[in-house]
Amino acid sequence: MKIKTRSSTLTYKLAIDIALAAASSWGAFAMRLGLPIPALYRRSEVAYLIGSLIIKIAVEFFFKLHRQSWRDIGVRDLTRLGRAVTAFTLAASATGFLLGDIYRIPRSIPLIDGLLLLTAWGGARLVVRLFLEGRVRGAVGGGRSKRVLVVGAGDAGTMIVREMLRHPESGLAP
Repeated sequence: MKIKTRSSTLTYKLAIDIALAAASSWGAFAMRLGLPIPALYRRSEVAYLIGSLIIKIAVEFFFKLHRQSWRDIGVRDLTRLGRAVTAFTLAASATGFLLGDIYRIPRSIPLIDGLLLLTAWGGARLVVRLFLEGRVRGAVGGGRSKRVLVVGAGDAGTMIVREMLRHPESGLAP
């Protein structure tokens, strides 16, 4: 059994984020201008794709998004993701405004790109979390776990159930 190192996990997460970032940039052009992209905008599309990827990678490292635990993603992590995407959208809009004479980039492209990016990055993290939680639930329910009824309300009860699901070796299934 091969054990994943932390650096390989960070590399995978960064690669997924970069691929989704490139797809969101291309998707913004496709949504705004339709397919196929008009020849008038092809040079702008390539320039925007390269420039936006540079900004997105910088934002990723500045907000340390690649270091987030996708297994335990929560509201705070998604809020940080929202701030990062807002920073990207502002930077890309400012860059597009400054380079508007050189490249023809519609002003709505960075906004559409930001929305697609937020959906893609947030969705990827939530899918990973849901997959891992489902795998743990399957392991808890399928083994010789003792069924436990958790009585109580609020954050403490939720925390106890989550911990039981995360640690199937405890032999307890909520």
